[in-house]
Amino acid sequence: MRFFVSEKSNDLSQSFAHLLQTIKEDKEINTRVIQLLKLNSYTRRLLLNKWLEQLRLRKAPENLLTALFCLFDDKIADEVLALINGHKI
Repeated sequence: MRFFVSEKSNDLSQSFAHLLQTIKEDKEINTRVIQLLKLNSYTRRLLLNKWLEQLRLRKAPENLLTALFCLFDDKIADEVLALINGHKI
């Protein structure tokens, strides 16, 4: 059973790292993610869901979708915002 937990944690870590890298490299995504992270949890999730659906329809890379999906989690969203604010990604 530990194998599954470890694998899931590793996938989440990779998605989180990819999200940070994408934010760093892509100005448009950077701006949009920061705007999302400043919203309350409900509104962030609502707009994130709409954005992800648009990206799916445009056949965006799966790793981008997975990375952005992490932002549904309040704790991760708070950590990403703190990293952005602290390091000016």
